[in-house]
Amino acid sequence: MKKVGEIGKTAVFVHSRSELVAGFGLIALTFFMPLLFTVDSFRVQRFLHSALLNGERLDLIDAGLRLVALNTLRALPHYCGAFLVTDALEFRWNKREVWYCNAGLILLLLYAAYQGINLVYGIYYDFGLPAIAAAFFIILFDKLDYKYISITKKTAFVATELAAWQFFDIMPAASVLPVGRGEMSQAVKLAGRLLDGESALNTMGILGILLFAFCAILLFTLLRDENYLREMDALKEQNAAIRSEARMNEMRTRTYQEIQHLVHDLKSPLTVVQTLVGTCKLMCEQKGQSDQTELLGRVENAVDQMSQMISEILYQDKTTLVTVEKLLKRTLAQISIESYAGYVHLEVAEPEARVRVNGILFSRVLVNLVQNAAHAVEKGRAPNITLRSDTRDDWTRFQVIDNGKGIAEQKLKEIWARGYSDAGSSGLGLFFVRNVVERLGGKINIQSAEGKGSVITIEIPREE
Repeated sequence: MKKVGEIGKTAVFVHSRSELVAGFGLIALTFFMPLLFTVDSFRVQRFLHSALLNGERLDLIDAGLRLVALNTLRALPHYCGAFLVTDALEFRWNKREVWYCNAGLILLLLYAAYQGINLVYGIYYDFGLPAIAAAFFIILFDKLDYKYISITKKTAFVATELAAWQFFDIMPAASVLPVGRGEMSQAVKLAGRLLDGESALNTMGILGILLFAFCAILLFTLLRDENYLREMDALKEQNAAIRSEARMNEMRTRTYQEIQHLVHDLKSPLTVVQTLVGTCKLMCEQKGQSDQTELLGRVENAVDQMSQMISEILYQDKTTLVTVEKLLKRTLAQISIESYAGYVHLEVAEPEARVRVNGILFSRVLVNLVQNAAHAVEKGRAPNITLRSDTRDDWTRFQVIDNGKGIAEQKLKEIWARGYSDAGSSGLGLFFVRNVVERLGGKINIQSAEGKGSVITIEIPREE
């Protein structure tokens, strides 16, 4: 649903652009209907003249039925068009839906169509009881909001319901009502009076109304049931998706907890190693064994780095000051076994610039982006991936630049969503990337064009 306008507290939203376009198209078609379907092409006057000349009531009934069919066909486009336009739009006042705006719009569109035809062709379309009654049932049908029903089926209901009301125009018994005030309708009823066929016209009108009203009710019931069943199917799919997501979350949580326990268990032997190395180093220093002291110092540094990495895995909100050079080396080390590793080029403006990040998570962020860049290159084409870092003002910037197939503009906002993927993967990579960057107080954006590759930029606050 897209917001298209706002006046004060009233906002207008579009549910379906295709329905809106189809609705206005049908209303425009209305102005061609008097050219396509005329009284002469339906031979209404011919049968009416034959009835008066020969005194045939069957010809009178035939003329009446042809007039009903003509009026229904002429009116169908603007009634269906008005219904589709209002069905595609939603009016809200103070964020609450106001359906009477849709009702007013239907009546306005119908009245405008009637007056437009009168102005263009000089044909008087009576905006009387049948028109108002048909509009009322269209408004009611629109308010029910059967969103799972196709446009074709909705149009069929409108056409059936509209045809039922057209029979009032040729019924002499309905002359006390504001119906049948058109020129041809009055001619048919006058002929019925002259031929003593008013009862025949009334009987035909009642039968026509009952027949089409029954069809409209039956169609309405079928559409209601179909919408209900489709709605239930949609709810089942949503529930299944929610259950699946819940199971996945549970599995991820349990896996994460197991990893946390495993990593935590590594701390104990690592502490013992640190203690033993420190003791051995102290003994070597006391004995003046400088070579052994230096080697044990290197071991001690390596153990300290391992302990820090374990802490970063164990506590994901833990951050430390890390140089850009160290982060990028860690990233290259992780992708070194990949087939595309030789196509990754490093450009570092300030290797000693420091950022406060979780080193493990942030290096995984860069690895994810490099992997995506490699997968974006079409088969048979050599990848050209640049991993770049520089500083701007108070920000340290990391960029991953590729020569892949690029991303369409309409998909750029979708790629960060959880589960989004066009390569058959889990769709968690870019969601994870954005989550980590934002937790670090950073910014991320992407520039891409189809056939020209992509540039993903991450900016992290710089530390002095």
